[in-house]
Formats: sequence, structure tokens, C-alpha cells
Amino acid sequence: MAGAALLNAANTQRGNPATLDLIGTVFRLAGNLEASRDWHRRAADADPGHVPFLVNLANAHTFCGDLDAARQLLQE
Repeated sequence: MAGAALLNAANTQRGNPATLDLIGTVFRLAGNLEASRDWHRRAADADPGHVPFLVNLANAHTFCGDLDAARQLLQE
């Protein structure tokens, strides 16, 4: 049931950066780290100046083992 709700949210979202970020968080909590990183990237792309989205994306890179991408993002 939770998986269906998450897929429904992913399929019906309207590009709101906060919604994109939240979907990324839920995917991470569900254990789908690659999907989480993709959704956090979408949030950061939609609002590149919003630091919490950038931090979440950096964390997603870290969870996926891409420490260089995380470090680069945080340095910027």
C-alpha cells in the first residue's frame, strides 16, 4: 500500500521542488537509493539556490557511494 502511494505521488507530482525533495526522502527511507538521488537531483535542479535541497542531494550521492559528487556539491 505504501509503495503504491509513493508511485502515485511520483506519477502525479507537478514539479514543486518541495514535493520532489519529499519524494526523494521517501524513496531513501524505502531503501531505493538511486531513485532517491534522482528525485533529490530534480528538486535541486528546480530550485538550485535552496540549500536544504542541495544538502539532501549531497547526502543521496553519499548513500550511493559517490563521495566525489557529494563533496563537489557541498563545496559549491
